[in-house]
Amino acid sequence: MRAWLLLAIALLLAVSPLLPQATTANVVGSVTDPSSGVVPAATITILNRQTGQTRTTQSDSQGNYEFPFLQIGEYSITVEKPGFQKAEVTPFALSVNQVARIDVKMTIGQTAESVKVSASAILLQTEDATVGTVIDSQKVVELPLNGRSFVQLALLTPGVNPGTPGSITVRRLRGSLGQAVGMSANGARDTQNRFYYDGIEAMDLDSYSFSFSPSIDAIMEFKVQSSTYSADIGGAPGGQVNLTTKSGTNAFHGGAWWFNRNDAFTALNAFQPRFPGVKPPRLNRNQYGANVGGPVWRNKTFFFFNWESGRQIAGSFGGTALIPPSALRGGDFSGVTAIIRDPETGQPFAGNRIPTSRIRPYASKFLSQFVPQTNTNEPGINYRGPALAAPSIRTSMCRARTTRSVRGIRYSAAISTTFRRMTLSLYSLLIHEAIGRGRRMRA
Repeated sequence: MRAWLLLAIALLLAVSPLLPQATTANVVGSVTDPSSGVVPAATITILNRQTGQTRTTQSDSQGNYEFPFLQIGEYSITVEKPGFQKAEVTPFALSVNQVARIDVKMTIGQTAESVKVSASAILLQTEDATVGTVIDSQKVVELPLNGRSFVQLALLTPGVNPGTPGSITVRRLRGSLGQAVGMSANGARDTQNRFYYDGIEAMDLDSYSFSFSPSIDAIMEFKVQSSTYSADIGGAPGGQVNLTTKSGTNAFHGGAWWFNRNDAFTALNAFQPRFPGVKPPRLNRNQYGANVGGPVWRNKTFFFFNWESGRQIAGSFGGTALIPPSALRGGDFSGVTAIIRDPETGQPFAGNRIPTSRIRPYASKFLSQFVPQTNTNEPGINYRGPALAAPSIRTSMCRARTTRSVRGIRYSAAISTTFRRMTLSLYSLLIHEAIGRGRRMRA
């Protein structure tokens, strides 16, 4: 355990740049004058309003500009050029894997003067043909979820349906607290999806589903792409789920939560027998946790830590069955219309009764030890099993993330651990460059 903690600290403090799956966003656009002529060499500055970090570039000879590898969040842009008023683009939000086009038309005047430019048009996707839906942080946190598994929110995407009951993806119980969840996109099988956490593929290749379900309160947002994928993803014909976790900002923020669901407010099962004093199956689910994030070095280094734990006790009202009654166990088929014949002679048994001496000992032993006696007499049912309580399930999940900026390049490191049934499993070790000018690319 101590070795894992030392490894986590070392990785969080000494992060090296890697090229992950896209967890960032891009801003592209052009700068023009009032006559729609291009404005070259204009100075464009973009500001992350949560972290206070800025990046600057200049429009090219065609008036175009680009900011790649931007961390998702809220931004504003200013454009300056001698002989023109300063243009200020109103705050706008960027989502994961988004390419937003913001064209700025400048007004002739003094640089000391400024003009506001609306960024409302960025909601229109014009830069790629990808079909997908972004589940933002407001939906992630505020929508009620039975079990708090993020994949349940993927069902908000058109063409996405729950996983097939009984499939290997659902049976592996990868949801929060061992919940049976899954998804299928556009008719593909629920084993034909790909999941990425902070740019790293997080797949359980046994069930071809996600390896674990992150804490809902640690998720910033995620995008479900269902068709016409870009070249940087693929490997499966179903949905591509790209999830981004929260990061620290210049302001300290945190929270704590506790969710409980129990049988006090649970309705009776549709197939549960009704009688005086009947109660729903045993259920007591508790999910609780806390998180905190903030700056280590303002405008440069940030941290975010999330912890969530849970415990669940669940029961069943008992199964139903149609089993052999006592008479049939003893070989008495006199009440049955079908004629029972001796397999050795082909002749019917007298009175439709099999002699006790002809019943094999192993058959009698199996019936006595593994088949219960009837306890009811209902249409199609003569046995109802007792109510059962499953063993308790306990999980605990921790996630730590740091981000820092060095010479305009922003790096991020994160480590996630999940404890289930008191056994440590290191499901994923995520180290990646979240934002910056990768491979010395200048904006």
